[in-house]
Amino acid sequence: MELQPPSSGSVRSEWARSWYIPLLSTLGIAVSVMHTYTLGALMPAIHNGTGWTRSQISTGPIVVSITGILLAPLAGAAIDRFGSRRVALPGLVLYCLAFSGLGFTGPKTISWIIGWTLVGISFVLVNPTVWTAAVVAEFDRSRGKAVGLALAGTGVGSMCLPYLSTVLQEHYGWRGAYRFLGVGALVISFPLIWLFFRGTQDRLRKSSPASAPLDRSTLPGVPAREAFLSRRYIQMASAAFFAATAGAAMAVHFVPVVRANGLSAHTAAGVAAGIGFSSVAGRLLGGLLLDRASGPLVGFVACACGVLVAPALLLSHGAGFGLFAACMVGLSAGMEISVLAYLVPRYFGVRHYGLLFAVINGLVIIGLGVGPYSAGYLFDHSGNYRMTLLLTAPLYAISAVLFATLGNSAERFPAPASMGIHRR
Repeated sequence: MELQPPSSGSVRSEWARSWYIPLLSTLGIAVSVMHTYTLGALMPAIHNGTGWTRSQISTGPIVVSITGILLAPLAGAAIDRFGSRRVALPGLVLYCLAFSGLGFTGPKTISWIIGWTLVGISFVLVNPTVWTAAVVAEFDRSRGKAVGLALAGTGVGSMCLPYLSTVLQEHYGWRGAYRFLGVGALVISFPLIWLFFRGTQDRLRKSSPASAPLDRSTLPGVPAREAFLSRRYIQMASAAFFAATAGAAMAVHFVPVVRANGLSAHTAAGVAAGIGFSSVAGRLLGGLLLDRASGPLVGFVACACGVLVAPALLLSHGAGFGLFAACMVGLSAGMEISVLAYLVPRYFGVRHYGLLFAVINGLVIIGLGVGPYSAGYLFDHSGNYRMTLLLTAPLYAISAVLFATLGNSAERFPAPASMGIHRR
C-alpha cells in the first residue's frame, strides 16, 4: 500500500493533519529531561543527606552518558524499523519508574550508580530522537517550526523542574521529590501518548496489520555508512558534543553556581527558570529561522550565545547578570538541538534519520554526563566554579566555528509529490 508523504501538501495541510504530533512530542521530551534538570536543584540536599561529594553525585549523568552512547544506535535502528510510538510507550513507563527509583537509593554510592544505570537504559527509549523522528516524518515544508515546537519540551522541563523539585524537596526531602516527580510524570504523559501519538508508520500498520518492516529503500537519503564518514556529519557530531558538554555543565550546576554568588535557594531556582523560558523561546525562534535562513548560520548564533555565559557570571554576582546568563544558556541549547534535528534530513535524507540522529544524540548524552561531572570534579578540588566557567566559553566557540563551516544546507533530498512509503 502507499501513503502520501508530508511534502505532497501545503504548510497549512501539514499542520491541519498532524498538529498534535509536535505538541505531544513537546510533552514527551519534557518528561525525558527530568533527570537532567532536577539534579542541580537537589544536589545540595543530596550532599547534606548522604555526605557524597558533588563529583560523586554527578556520576549519575556520566552513567547515563555511557549507556546512552552504547544503546543509542540500537534505539535509533528500532525507531526506523518499528516507529516512534512502539518505542515511546514502553520507554515512558520504564523511564518514569527508573527515575522514581532514585528516591529509593541507599547510603552507598553503588546504589546511586545502579539507579542511574536504569535511568540511562530507559532514557534512550524516550530521548529526543524518538519524538523528532515522528515529527520529521510528518512535516516537510514547515519542518523547522515543527521540530522547534517539539524540542521546546526541554525548555518546558528546564523551566519547571528546578523550582518544582526544590519545592518538593523542602516538603518531602530529595528522595520524596524523585518519587513524586516520576510517578506524576507517568500519570500525566502516558495516557495522552497512548491515545493520540500516532504517526506515519503507525497509520500504515493500522491499515496493514502485517508485521513486515517498512521498506525504507524507497525513502530519500544516502547510505548510513556514507553519512557517518562525511565531513559534515563529523562536524555536526563534534559541535553537538562540545556544546552539550558546556551547556550541561552550566544547566546542572547553575543553581549551585548562583547560590555560591550569594543568592538564596528560592531566588537561585527562580533565576535558573530563565533557562527554561529562554530554551522554549530558542526552540520556537530557531524553528522559525530554520524555515527562512541558513541552518549553519542559526547553529553559529546558538553557540555564540553560549560564549556570553561565563563573562556574565564572572563579572557580577547579582541576580540580573545571573538571569542574563540563564537566558543565554537556554537560548543556546534551544536553538542548537533544533539545528541538529533539522540539518540531518537536509544533508542526508530521512531514510536513516533515526540511526543518524540517534548517534548524534548519543554524543549529546555523553556531553550531558561529562559536563556536570567535570564541573563537580573541578568544584571539589578548587572550592569554586571559576575554572568551569572559564572552560565553557572555548567549548561554545569551537562549536560555533564547526557550525559556521558546514556549508550550504539547501535541501539535497526534496521529496517529490509522487513518492510514497511502501511495504515489502
